[in-house]
Amino acid sequence: MSGEEVCKEHSGTCANIVALGEKIDSNAEENREAHKQLWEAINSLRNRLPVWATLFISFLTMCLGWTLSLLFH
Repeated sequence: MSGEEVCKEHSGTCANIVALGEKIDSNAEENREAHKQLWEAINSLRNRLPVWATLFISFLTMCLGWTLSLLFH
């Protein structure tokens, strides 16, 4: 006897197990789609400026702000 034949003969817990198995399968497909979208987002972030360039621009902006605050204080 296969597992499905046994489950057809029973009700309650065995039927719940079959339903959970089907839900797991459907969730696996949804997770594949979510992972695909997540990796697309990660790859788009990789196309940004390098960290050192971002820090350098931030430093220059800070220096400019500090200089302007001294001039116009």
